[in-house]
Amino acid sequence: MKKKVKSTRVSRREFLKRLGGSAVSTAVISAGVFSLTAHEAYAAAPGSAPGKSMIPVPQSFVNEKKDSCAKILREIQKRTGADIVNMRLNETGKTDHAPVFVGWVESEAVRNLRKQRKETEDPENSRFNDSIRPVKEYTDTLNAAAKAKKYVILERDWCAPISQKDPTATLSQKSAQQKALVPRAGLMYQKLSGIVINDGKVPRCVGTLNLAFARKPIGDKEKQAMKKAEQVLSGLLQSSNSDLTQFLQDNFELGGPIIS
Repeated sequence: MKKKVKSTRVSRREFLKRLGGSAVSTAVISAGVFSLTAHEAYAAAPGSAPGKSMIPVPQSFVNEKKDSCAKILREIQKRTGADIVNMRLNETGKTDHAPVFVGWVESEAVRNLRKQRKETEDPENSRFNDSIRPVKEYTDTLNAAAKAKKYVILERDWCAPISQKDPTATLSQKSAQQKALVPRAGLMYQKLSGIVINDGKVPRCVGTLNLAFARKPIGDKEKQAMKKAEQVLSGLLQSSNSDLTQFLQDNFELGGPIIS
């Protein structure tokens, strides 16, 4: 990506100003990947009590972050040919696995399928900053990155057996947690990448960037396309000066397991 994304990160003083008066949205969302602690946010909001686990955030601020994420993920989608690109970042201030949903873009075919099923939830617009349960794909990817002490790219083939104990098990036999958004969209193959960033003095596994495709590549043409997608991911993840790394550092207070 040649075009550099303009930083939208704000100082704590500016963010506190935005929390005051009519700027505060009536909606209250979790702290997620924002930088302020709950105590600071409630101290800044008139009539609020400290010590809460939820903080009020101006809707304009949330939309700004969401739109910035969507912009950079759409560029990644364009370069990789993926049907879905999504990202999870670990919650600010936490070193255990605590993923937060921070981005989702999809192809027109996936969007049309969702409409045909009369599914009203639009992940790109409805789930930004949602705290979610750390599923196996997330924990495995972060653990692999921590072990390698650098970014990793794993694969998830939803057509493969889900358990060595039961090699005949199919997608329809998975648990509710395993029936994720991606396979429901008819996309049965993913590239899962662990994002490692040296944010300050220590490197962290800050989250995952994931690509979804219709199936595991077969034939030379599909394999070449997948190889190109992996090269794009590697370029984004291995450089501390890549557009993705700079975007994440400029826009979020990064959490996640520390690599020792």
